[in-house]
Formats: sequence, C-alpha cells, structure tokens
Amino acid sequence: KRRDILNDIKRLYDDIKSQKELLQTETKDIEEHKAKLITLKNSLNVLQQEKEKKTISVNTSKERLQRHETTVDEFVARLRASLSEGEPCPVCGSTSHNIKTEAFLIEQLQKSKTEFEIEENALNLIKDDINKTSVEINNINMLIIKGTEKINSYNKKEKELTLKLNALFDKLNEKPNEERIISLCEETN
Repeated sequence: KRRDILNDIKRLYDDIKSQKELLQTETKDIEEHKAKLITLKNSLNVLQQEKEKKTISVNTSKERLQRHETTVDEFVARLRASLSEGEPCPVCGSTSHNIKTEAFLIEQLQKSKTEFEIEENALNLIKDDINKTSVEINNINMLIIKGTEKINSYNKKEKELTLKLNALFDKLNEKPNEERIISLCEETN
C-alpha cells in the first residue's frame, strides 16, 4: 500500500512540475505578446498621425486641383466669349475657332491631378496599414486572453494536484515539502 501511495506521490509531483512548466511557458508567451502589443500600439499611433498629416495634404491637393479646374473653365469661358468668327484667336492665332486652352493651364491642371492622385494613394496605403495593424492588435489581444485562460486553467489544475498530494501525505502521516517529495520519489525508482 505504501508503494502505491509513493507511486501516486511521484506521479502527482511530476504532474505538478509539468503544470508549473506550462505556466512558466504561457506566462513568458503572454509577456512577449504584451511587448509586441505595446510596439503595435505605438506603430498605430504613428500611423494615425501620418494619416492626419496626409489627410491635410490630400485636402490641399484637392483644393489646388479644384482651383486649377476652375481657372481653366473660367479661361475657356472668357476666351469663348471674346472670340468672333473670322478674327484671330489671341491664344493660337487661328481664325476658325476650335478653342484650344493655353498649354500652361492644361499642364498645371494635369500636374494638380497627378499630385492629388499620388497623395490620395499614399493616404489609402496609410489607411490599409492602420487596418492591418488594428487586426494584428486584435489578434494579439485574443492570444493574451487565451493565454490568460490557459494560465488560470494551469493554476487550477496545479491546486487540484497539490490537494491530492497533500491528501496522500496525510495517509503517510507526514508533512509535504519539496525535499521529502523528492526523496520519496527516489524511493519509487
């Protein structure tokens, strides 16, 4: 009977050691997740600031584009109003008025459109990065939650095993301590 109790003590002791190792590993993993979470949150803050700056830049480019579009439209309207059939055009010199706007205005308009598109694309890339970072933050938060649940489970299991171990020591009329447990485990070998 003593041999059976000693075998049970050894098994429980090994189980408790295993639970403690799992607990240490999970705790380490959670700490790593938390460190990564801090880094990601900092990155997210930087991205949010970049987004704010880029939004201002996009709005500025959009306003410039709208001003250039208005300038070209106004120029064309004034030019059309001033043309008379048979008289030379002040822009191109033609007497048959198939209206051509000044190349400079067209160039400025195209430049404004290109700048706006570049700024808008950059803003969209920042928004994509923000979304990806947010998803990663959510995933890490889930890992931390699951890890915490595992730790709670390991702690509960370790307490259950410790209670069983104490009950076995009660059967032997002894007090459990690490040294005694190890010596009893050696007896079973």
